[in-house]
Amino acid sequence: YSEGEAQEIFELILPFAGYAFNKAHAVCYATIAYQTGYLKAHYPAEYMTAVLALAASHPAGAQTRIAATFAECARLGIPVLPPDIDRSQANFALESQDDGAKAIRFGLQHIKNVGTGAAESIVEERSENGPFVSIEDFCRRANLKTVNKRALESLTKAGALIGLGDRGTLLANLDRLVSLAQREQRLRDSGQATMFDLFGDKVATPMPALELEEAPVPRAEELAWEKELLGVYVSEHPFKAAAAVLAPHVTAVCSELAAESPQPSNAEGESTAAGATALPPQGRETTLAGMVGNTRRLYTRDGRPFCAAEIEDLSGAVEVTVWPELFERTQDFWIEGNIVLMRVRLRERNGRLQIAVQQVELYRAEDGARGDFRPPTWLTKERGTRNGEQENGLPQARSDEPGTQSPVPAVSKLEAGSGKPEGAAAEPPADDPRPTTLDPPPSDQPAVATASRTALRIELRETEDEVADRDRLQRLLDALRDFPGDDDVRLTVHTLDGASQQVALPSARACPELSEQLSEVLGEAGSVGVAGEGKDISNTPSPR
Repeated sequence: YSEGEAQEIFELILPFAGYAFNKAHAVCYATIAYQTGYLKAHYPAEYMTAVLALAASHPAGAQTRIAATFAECARLGIPVLPPDIDRSQANFALESQDDGAKAIRFGLQHIKNVGTGAAESIVEERSENGPFVSIEDFCRRANLKTVNKRALESLTKAGALIGLGDRGTLLANLDRLVSLAQREQRLRDSGQATMFDLFGDKVATPMPALELEEAPVPRAEELAWEKELLGVYVSEHPFKAAAAVLAPHVTAVCSELAAESPQPSNAEGESTAAGATALPPQGRETTLAGMVGNTRRLYTRDGRPFCAAEIEDLSGAVEVTVWPELFERTQDFWIEGNIVLMRVRLRERNGRLQIAVQQVELYRAEDGARGDFRPPTWLTKERGTRNGEQENGLPQARSDEPGTQSPVPAVSKLEAGSGKPEGAAAEPPADDPRPTTLDPPPSDQPAVATASRTALRIELRETEDEVADRDRLQRLLDALRDFPGDDDVRLTVHTLDGASQQVALPSARACPELSEQLSEVLGEAGSVGVAGEGKDISNTPSPR
């Protein structure tokens, strides 16, 4: 929303607050805020345990609340332990570790498909008759009226029975385990006794040993089960190994990007948030790595497919946008579970932060070996750019060299609200002595003399496809380089938010051939025209 709309809403709220939000109401909220803030500051483990225990009542849903709180626990350094049939309570509970530190144990009832009834019956049986010593012991003592086959399957996949057997093995023999539990249930319900029951507690009733067929599953599949049933990766994050390999190439993590939201500004365009660092108009590029989560296939107005994908690393998750041209080349990359390295651009659009993928590389590492990953060419090129070479191939002027002006930064695509193309400098102020055009790039072709200066006028409209805009501008600059000359070139960019701005481009030789080539490059996104000073370019031959 705009600042004017926000001010209008506030003016409507102001008189309402005079009677709706009375002092007693405000004091209640302030007291609760103080109490919870105090508890989190001084008793963080206890406080976060209580937050997790009440996750089921949160409007966003239990798993969403658990995932957010789990990330906060990681930030605070509070361990969250996986569910365990012999240690977990029905709900989240505080647990002391061997070193005396406090941790939070995952509650059994928060495993998907288990439920409160099954969790409470398991905890009650364990409290009365001790821990479960084997899978056969668990089957004999479990109450099938609450712990059904589906609950047993979820307990196994979530790792709650890991102390009694391997997940894959127990899952492969699930039917045999259920049959054994049903037989024991029938004996209890019918009141039948075995001859061992005559000895009372002096002789333990032997259980038939089950010879289970081993069926190990990949670690990645076990972690996928955790994510599905718990909402979070508790035992290990699948991105952990790759994170160590990709760390030298990454310049930001997901939690940093998620926290970077557009800041409100005052009438002078200055941020009103204390300590806030607003994004520059053209946005900011950074390198990000993570694992692909949920994806949504979307379509532009002209029917071209693009993708919105959730990217998750060890710090959190963000949503990125993959525009049509890049998506068409990399559709196989955006599959849940894939690990990708990306160069992304952060921009503010319509008051929201948009993260658009500019380049992407699918991470591959055989057997997790660190030495198998090779940085992509675009990443090494980006490093070269940061070391003093602009993306358009022109060397960046150094301000410490005699006879040079301060370097004019180049940008890589249309800038939000300004429309500056790659290789184009910003318009200097009126009192700036620097020229308003960049020096033309070196060329093997001789410059062609002109009788008088001609102005080439190019109109360009920004589209929702950032990758296509970037490519279109690069091809436009390439076309200008093919026709070196002394004629002025002016580009007017019309951005999506309705703003327009003129940009001075490197000079070129205005001729019909150049106009025709520029028209092909622009297509429906723009137009080209020539304003001559007593000169007809229609008969001017193009340089060959």
